[in-house]
Amino acid sequence: MFLTLPEYEKFVGSTQQLRMDKSELTEREQYLSDMLALSQRLRQHQVALDKISSALPSYPDFPSLMIFLNEKASESGLIILRSENVSTVYLAGSNSTDEGVNEIKPVKFELSLTGRYLSLKNFVRTVESSSRLIRISSITATKDQDIDRHIYRVTFESFFYQN
Repeated sequence: MFLTLPEYEKFVGSTQQLRMDKSELTEREQYLSDMLALSQRLRQHQVALDKISSALPSYPDFPSLMIFLNEKASESGLIILRSENVSTVYLAGSNSTDEGVNEIKPVKFELSLTGRYLSLKNFVRTVESSSRLIRISSITATKDQDIDRHIYRVTFESFFYQN
């Protein structure tokens, strides 16, 4: 009996370890199952997620934004003369602190446009109804040499997600 007692204790210990390992394995399988279900639910909403990604990019994509605004200005009958005062608060990904990470950051800039008032009105309506997050902060108008045309200075604010 004394010879089998240590073997029995070893057997009981192994059985308990096996139960704990089995329990841990079951928990991990449940976690993976939950993640798979979540992934499938996200795939069902991929179109909406893509829209959000285009509306709120993960970096300040100023060239793409300027192409978009140039297209909308042209479609509305305006001409972009120049962009000015581009400012952004952008923190590099290699920053050692978490300050500013996972925040929505603005990109502020001004455009000088020329055209008719009705064209400006259509441009503003188009920009504000687009899927991109763009805010028009101010509009200043001055007369051009042509009575029908004006020069507009429009201040914009676009956003990106710093992650």
